[in-house]
Amino acid sequence: MKPAFAHFSLGRLNTRSFASDPEQAILHCNEAIRLDPNYLDAFPYRLLITT
Repeated sequence: MKPAFAHFSLGRLNTRSFASDPEQAILHCNEAIRLDPNYLDAFPYRLLITT
């Protein structure tokens, strides 16, 4: 599994769990983007979290 996908998955988990934590989800999406700038799923999901 690629590290960017792992961070993206953790970010999604942080928004969909019982006690959601959007700040932590944004951090995981940012880390996914940092690890792989071409990982296109992380960009719109980060935008979705912040709005």
